[in-house]
Amino acid sequence: MASGPAAVGVPHPDKGFPILTLGLLVALPSGGIDVIREDPRGCVLTVWLQPRASRNEVAGVHGEALRIRLTAPPVAGRANKALGSFLGELFAVPPGAVEILSGHHGRRKAVLIRGLAPQEAEARLKLTDR
Repeated sequence: MASGPAAVGVPHPDKGFPILTLGLLVALPSGGIDVIREDPRGCVLTVWLQPRASRNEVAGVHGEALRIRLTAPPVAGRANKALGSFLGELFAVPPGAVEILSGHHGRRKAVLIRGLAPQEAEARLKLTDR
């Protein structure tokens, strides 16, 4: 698979949604999944974090969460810090606007993106119901 913003999502062989990198199409399984929720402060993403990956990327959907792979190890909060930086870059917000609400010590996390409407998040991720 090619990498970078110009890359095209490659269908996952078992799940039917594309595997993708930063800024690429995320097709949700039919019926849709609520990975982005509205919040008075912005929007909340449900994330499944895979630390110690070969590269930083959004990798589709895992259950009912957005799967994100990061190179940082899950040691001393480094993966959480890397998640804040990655999502800040992805959504064009400062890293301080990204707050982990729950799941500090687990893979499944609820992450608040302050000042970002759910529609803007969907547009950045290019979410579709395919």
